[in-house]
Amino acid sequence: MASGTSNKYGGAEETIQFFLGALFEIIVDRVDCQLLMNALPCDIISSVQEKKIRNIKQKDGPAAATKRILEIVKASKTPGKYQALVDALKKDYQILSKALTGHPLKDDSIQKNIIKVFSSDITERMSTIQLLPYLISSSVIVQLEKEMVEAELRNYGNIRAAELLLLHLPAHVENWYTEFLKALCDSGQQELAEFIDESFTQKYTTSSNMEVLKTDADAQLYLARKEDTDLSDDEIPKEVRIKEEKEEDETERKEMSPENTAYVYDSADGSLDDLCAPKPRSIKPELHGVGKDIHVAISRLKVNNPETSDLQARLDQIVLQHRHKLHKRGESEILHEEDPSDVSPDDSVLDDSLLDDDSLLAASSINETSCKHLDDSWSERQTPSVNRDSYLDSVASDEKEEVEIPLRKYQEELARPALQGKNVIIMAPTGSGKTRVAFKLIQDHFNQLRDKCAKVVLLVKDQALADQHGKTCQELLPKYRSQAINGDIKRDKGISLGDCIEKQDILVVTAQLLLNSLMEGEIKSITQFSLLIFDECHHCHDDHAYNKIMQLYRDIKLTPEADTSSLPQIIGLTASIGVGKANGILQAKEHIKRIMANMDAELISTVKDNLDELYQYVPKTSSDVVQASDAQAEDIIINVKSRENDAFFVSITSVMNTIEGMMRDAEVVKNTTSPPGYIKVLNAPSAKGSEAYIQWLSDMWNATVTVPDPKIRRFISPCYVHLKWYNNALIIYNDARVKDAADYLKKEINIWQEKDMDDNEQCLLMLYKACTSPKYVQEVPNPKLHKLKDLIVNSFRDKTTEESRCIVFVKTRHLAKALVDWMTEDSELNTLSPTVFVGTHAVRDKLGLTKVEQSDKLADFRSGKYKIMVATSVAEEGLDIEKCNLVLRYDHVTHEIAMVQSRGRARSMYSRYYVVAQEGKGTAQKEEINMMREELMQKAVSELKTDIQQDPQGFTKILRQIQDQEKLDREAKQKGNILAEGEYDLRCVTCDHFICKSYDIRQILNSHFVVIDPSFEQRIQIRRNRGFEDSQIKFIGKIFCGKCDEDFGQFCIYRLQKLPVIKIDKFVVVGQGGTPKKFKRWKQVPFKVPQLTIEDRKNLPDNQE
Repeated sequence: MASGTSNKYGGAEETIQFFLGALFEIIVDRVDCQLLMNALPCDIISSVQEKKIRNIKQKDGPAAATKRILEIVKASKTPGKYQALVDALKKDYQILSKALTGHPLKDDSIQKNIIKVFSSDITERMSTIQLLPYLISSSVIVQLEKEMVEAELRNYGNIRAAELLLLHLPAHVENWYTEFLKALCDSGQQELAEFIDESFTQKYTTSSNMEVLKTDADAQLYLARKEDTDLSDDEIPKEVRIKEEKEEDETERKEMSPENTAYVYDSADGSLDDLCAPKPRSIKPELHGVGKDIHVAISRLKVNNPETSDLQARLDQIVLQHRHKLHKRGESEILHEEDPSDVSPDDSVLDDSLLDDDSLLAASSINETSCKHLDDSWSERQTPSVNRDSYLDSVASDEKEEVEIPLRKYQEELARPALQGKNVIIMAPTGSGKTRVAFKLIQDHFNQLRDKCAKVVLLVKDQALADQHGKTCQELLPKYRSQAINGDIKRDKGISLGDCIEKQDILVVTAQLLLNSLMEGEIKSITQFSLLIFDECHHCHDDHAYNKIMQLYRDIKLTPEADTSSLPQIIGLTASIGVGKANGILQAKEHIKRIMANMDAELISTVKDNLDELYQYVPKTSSDVVQASDAQAEDIIINVKSRENDAFFVSITSVMNTIEGMMRDAEVVKNTTSPPGYIKVLNAPSAKGSEAYIQWLSDMWNATVTVPDPKIRRFISPCYVHLKWYNNALIIYNDARVKDAADYLKKEINIWQEKDMDDNEQCLLMLYKACTSPKYVQEVPNPKLHKLKDLIVNSFRDKTTEESRCIVFVKTRHLAKALVDWMTEDSELNTLSPTVFVGTHAVRDKLGLTKVEQSDKLADFRSGKYKIMVATSVAEEGLDIEKCNLVLRYDHVTHEIAMVQSRGRARSMYSRYYVVAQEGKGTAQKEEINMMREELMQKAVSELKTDIQQDPQGFTKILRQIQDQEKLDREAKQKGNILAEGEYDLRCVTCDHFICKSYDIRQILNSHFVVIDPSFEQRIQIRRNRGFEDSQIKFIGKIFCGKCDEDFGQFCIYRLQKLPVIKIDKFVVVGQGGTPKKFKRWKQVPFKVPQLTIEDRKNLPDNQE
């Protein structure tokens, strides 16, 4: 048997084993351990070994896990183990699998040079996110690379993501070039494909069978034509082309022959120390990516394995070609060291091209020196040095003649109280031009304070609005120095808001950025400003940054004998001030008075005398028309029947019932003393996939974490997590497709199952596999999706697609992604280029966008690149899209302010606003209540204006009383926190593992909570991931419980020091009484968390300052 096996595999196995030695480090660096492990047969890697490999991946990273897999393969006694390795690599790593078997690699250097030549144009013009699905389906990239590109896209923008994608293109399949061009065409980017390779694109798009180019000659001639545009393919005689090709082949063969090249071997180790060869007359462009690394590795191995004579002939040519390239590279590196003036033009061109090649090879790992060179080259390209002062000077406008900002009569009416110097809230419909009024007030403010130093800040709630208002400010007020400042500029340019105050007249900033600067002392006092304007000022309550800024203002105002003349004027802008939870006119008026007190506003300015003119300019949505004509709410609320429950719904609800029973019947729950009534808390509501179930999950888990016995928490925790996933899946299923819900579950389970699992978790995994077998995941049409499509298609049918835009508001990021996936796969909706627009606060694996991505998407939506935007609540307020004529709320309704704001995104005249509501779900009823509350707000504002007019002093006294009481309540709360101050333990919410003491926690940037205990790292695990930056913090990894793997938060670099940032909801807080308590937010904890001080930083380890 052994002999037969040896004969069957012998030669091939020895060949693969030999090449594995050469390619070992490349495979470790390039191959996804999970893909490789899943593809290898179980007789090579056992389930026990798989578990250990997952642990290695978690602790030491994916490369270490891949290395361990290869070691297991080499140590295995299974016949044909090396062939099994090749088979495992075939699907996702064709090039590596072929290299392992000794097959010669196709020379795709011409195609790579085409990509290199046009890389700048490609990265600037290519829509990376649209391309990824097509590249995945054609195996040009693998899932891991797709996720890396998506992360780059979220954190650094499209250009950086495109650059990373280009690096990965040649890694897996030999036909990557044609597949890339096809993907461009299929994703709606045919113009870019034609720009890169017009010949191929025309053949692909016009040929009936989509025939691709079959030879490299087309690409080579195309490259020649690109370099000499006066010469076309047809103009080159066929005989000349054949003759030239034969001469080039013969020249190359002679130059690369062994007799024309000499090696000098070191007698000690047989390695190649030098190469003496005639300078070739033509050198082919260098190989890049995996192909280049393979050539390098094999060239090294060849000399160290002289006994492999059967492979010698093949290796000779590879080694010689590689040595010629190294020789030429050495010449170019010498040129770098010479005086630039001594370099000839030809040499300079050669040098630049080689340098560009190296800068593109970010993944190459030939040696440490070359890696460092690549890193330096990348840094120089991506982060050019910018002088802080020169940047501030550059954004200051030149002295220009001031142009008076004209206002309509209703806008003048809105501005009148503020022009008198009063603190005021300006309330007017969306689209009425409140921002223009604000800039007119700024202009007047500067004119009134000509002899004084006027400083104005326009505050917004997010960066997208800051960018939008910043551009408008520079257009309307070019005479004044203005700048929109965000955390990225502050970090990258080393600019503080204090610097900007000195050199700028007008700042447009997010409220949190200003608050941080005030709290950290960058800005000494709010009195440094002469005018503060709050956009969307209805947020000024509770713990919002607007209210915290105004608390600093009110504290100065309420201080006895304080000089209030130094306080800035306050102006608020809003379309709907809201009524809170009011159910009657008195409660509504109380809510509005509290907002006015928080803003220190004397009155609310609305349009009264010029309503006719107002309604000539304010965009009318269908809901406005409904209200004006006393029509019924059904005209804008579209009720849709729910989808009939199918096999997927039945299977998911069944497994949820099973898990609920597991929790109630578990021995650890029955036999352990638990708080009275705890067993009843485990009784779940029958309505799965509902908000009621979400609330029960929250209540159940909050009750569980207070149970003293950690065994109960350890048992209930994974059950709770799975129930949450299943409930989320049902919510997605209810609003989207079965496929979307199943994909969501699969993603969550795949991440979760990588860690070690106990018997309970193994059971949960088996339940998942049972309920998601193919027979249960069958697609059933969703009536809501059909109605949504009808509304969109009909709207775009009425107007040309160039003039129309549509925003669809949904509840969650996951649903936004699901709807865009559905639209992209729909032949009609796909032509409208749908896109997702969500917030920036989610971590990158939770579908969040970076500020750069948000800005890019809004610009593309305005320009028409995207015509449908599926958005969460982040897009409800302030964003100005003139051509948006359809707004849909997709079975998601909150409060009346959100209704007014989202309806206001429809800026085109006579736009439409609809709520798609499922029958029996309560959405339609909520929207009707919001309409009534909007009417209640209008009535309350009207009555308050009358009250102010009748007794202005009395009303001012009422507001002062509200302010005094708020300050007393705030001081009492702070005092209570001090009295409750004590020593608390923070323990893992899942396994009760001690983590840190409360006195070892500090606060940074007024929002992040870090641990300064040096021994903290002994109780956690740290896993590095691709770093991304948020404001002044760079996040470099995740932190987990060292005992149970619970996710605690992230590891960051703050002011050049490494700090762990923890999430309070992942811990239970235990005081002297021993009773564990759980808190959802840091502001709820019973101890005070001080700011990180200089003394704290001095005591921290690894201080890099």
